Amino acid sequence: TALARIQLASVPVLLSIAGVYEVDYKIYVSCRDGNIYSVRRGNKSAKICIQTGSHAVGIEKQGKNILVGAMDDSLSCYTSRGKKLWSLQLPSVITVMESFEIKTKGIKGVLMGLKNGEVRLYKEKTLVNKLLLQEHVVGMKFGRFGREDSTLVLITGSGKLAIKMLKRTANLETRMIDTLKTATPGKLNLPKKTRLFTEQATRERDNSTSIFRTFHRDLELIKLY
Repeated sequence: TALARIQLASVPVLLSIAGVYEVDYKIYVSCRDGNIYSVRRGNKSAKICIQTGSHAVGIEKQGKNILVGAMDDSLSCYTSRGKKLWSLQLPSVITVMESFEIKTKGIKGVLMGLKNGEVRLYKEKTLVNKLLLQEHVVGMKFGRFGREDSTLVLITGSGKLAIKMLKRTANLETRMIDTLKTATPGKLNLPKKTRLFTEQATRERDNSTSIFRTFHRDLELIKLY
């Protein structure tokens, strides 16, 4: 039984769904015309939400934002209204895309499978970790497998099945900090101290008690009036 029918401007290719049908839901649809359409509960037609400029390979909704992997080897983040927040250029063709969430560590992100055999794990636009396989991945799913909460199931181009389990002692935050440190220059170009700055610093040091008392008195007057 068809509960609802929505008319689209082009042939749908990918879907990303959020919400519950009985309460409220929103569907993001990537079509062959290169646009991403949004459908809300009660609407009989879809409206253009995102114009990517390149056909989408994957769509994942995280929070209020939408992550789109495109055929131009880019990973972009958009708001629900279609405004681009940031974009990353990946080193190879995107073959598959999957969102992940590790509730015990409070980490959300997206997994990107690339043609060169890499599986990259991003938290927003920060590269947290990456796996290197002998061949590229055509399908993957992250979630609970048996007794393990954080398991990644992979299917390669030749049809092989691989299962990767995240260690419970793994520290993904460390990798993120290392990435940020690498991108930060070691020495900052600080301006030279002027004569005015030196005199002001000396005055504040020598009269610190009276300056504090004046400030405290003025603060009390503000509270009274």
